[in-house]
Amino acid sequence: LYDENSDLKIKVAFFEKEIKRNDDENAQYRQQQYKKNADGESRRSLTCKRRLNMKKKLVKKKIMLFKGGRKPQKKL
Repeated sequence: LYDENSDLKIKVAFFEKEIKRNDDENAQYRQQQYKKNADGESRRSLTCKRRLNMKKKLVKKKIMLFKGGRKPQKKL
């Protein structure tokens, strides 16, 4: 009876340690994924802002041309 109980306690301790290790690995993985997603979102938002700024500039140029304003000069 004593050997059986101690054997069970050892097994329970082993499985508890494994569960904790797996939880730690999962938490670390989730943290890495969150960082990757955050980096990707910031890059996407920057490219979107650049595209919007380019579109705004084009619209302003078209409005100026439509109103009969001077032609926009190309940057050298």
